[in-house]
Amino acid sequence: MKQTNNVMVIGCGPHAKRIYLPLIKKYHEKYNTDLKLVVEIDKLKKETIKYLKDHDINSDTYFVAPNYNSEFKLAKKDYLNLQKLVKKYNINAVILSTDPLAHKTYINFALENGLHILTDKPVTTQVNASTEPKQAIKIMEDYKELLKKYKETEIKYPDLILSCLSQRRYHPAVNRVKAELERIYERTNCPVTSIVCQHSDGQWRMPDEVINLDYHGYNGGIGKCSHSGYHFFDVMYWYTQIAKNKKHNKIECYANFIRPNDWITQLNVEDYKKIFGNSYSNGKFNLTNEEFIEKTKGFGEIDAHVNISLMKDDLKITNIHFSLLHNGFSKRSWVDARNNLYKGNGRIRHETHIVHQGPFQVIYYVSYQSDQIDNDSLKGSGLIGGELHSDVYIFRNSKALGVDLPEFEVVQFGKVNEQGLKGYSRGHQEDARGSCFCEFMMAVNGEIPKGKLKSSLEQHEGSVALMSMSYLAAAKAYEGSTPLSFYEKGELQ
Repeated sequence: MKQTNNVMVIGCGPHAKRIYLPLIKKYHEKYNTDLKLVVEIDKLKKETIKYLKDHDINSDTYFVAPNYNSEFKLAKKDYLNLQKLVKKYNINAVILSTDPLAHKTYINFALENGLHILTDKPVTTQVNASTEPKQAIKIMEDYKELLKKYKETEIKYPDLILSCLSQRRYHPAVNRVKAELERIYERTNCPVTSIVCQHSDGQWRMPDEVINLDYHGYNGGIGKCSHSGYHFFDVMYWYTQIAKNKKHNKIECYANFIRPNDWITQLNVEDYKKIFGNSYSNGKFNLTNEEFIEKTKGFGEIDAHVNISLMKDDLKITNIHFSLLHNGFSKRSWVDARNNLYKGNGRIRHETHIVHQGPFQVIYYVSYQSDQIDNDSLKGSGLIGGELHSDVYIFRNSKALGVDLPEFEVVQFGKVNEQGLKGYSRGHQEDARGSCFCEFMMAVNGEIPKGKLKSSLEQHEGSVALMSMSYLAAAKAYEGSTPLSFYEKGELQ
């Protein structure tokens, strides 16, 4: 008989409502999983209780007071009360879906109480990491501290799972890219030599929202790199790990961030008034450009442009260019933000990976949406512009390789997924998240060995390093120094 898995979900925001709560319900019988406790911040108490009641979710709740714009710390009374609830409901697993500023505190709580952990990305972040070098460095220090604590906890709980939901590691198209890179590496000994990674969220914010919105906001001195940006630090680094005997021992980083003061220069207040007319200017935003810049001093990045070199001593093996955008092509055409800031406010995805393997191979992964996924005409479409669009193009120097591989292949993963579509699909990224959740539950149940996990904590050192380095280089620039950072022998500088 399978063990009963009693789960605590920490954070009941748009992501948990869209992903984790439905997954727990969907796989209730398969993994013998029950939701016993939902933890949320106190200002969302009424909203959370109503949501659980409206969706017939029978779970206890607990509410804590957060510290905004600072690293969240759990008050002693909250720690003790949560500990009592863990014992009361015999909870053995935690799903962490909070603001990443709270991740470290809750991961520590779970480790101290012997609980399996599935945490959202990034592993952690730090307030003002975008503007203060010491805060940027602390991201890497936090990772090392958590990894050390996890290894110590494993002595008492050897089967304990700590996994990070970096869903692109579970995406079939991304896995095909990595498999093709591995295949050519085995035949040529050629590592990944160049990557261009572009991702746009299409999250167009109005100027007042840049100042006031906390959700995926900038007022904590962080931004895109701490939001969806971590996915790309993670998976691009993951691609490079195919080279088993050509490992780098040094990383160099140059960063160039677009901050709110740059952003308001691109499209200023008067431009917004002309575009939206009275619907914008009538009390929506009464600051001048100069007042906006003053109010957003110290805010985090809206866009991040980062160049990374993976090096053996002082010789470059792989160059990676990241273009990570919040302020990219969007389908928002209205002034007042809609309630669903996660996927329902004009946000659409444009994503490209271009991965070169010397003279032997180049692979393009592309995923382009043309409208919000709630547009009926695009639901389930695997064609370019559709909800499920996800194509891989592979170009090979087959004659030089001397193997029976085609010169060119195209694989339309979205079209494959489209064939099995039943009802309303929420897209292939959600499917990948589901795969990560299932892997986590299987490991908790002992159905797969923990060493087979694709995204366990110890596999994230390089990904965390790229994020921490990007912030450090940008924070140096913010202070007027050269925007360069280095990671060598486990030290960030």
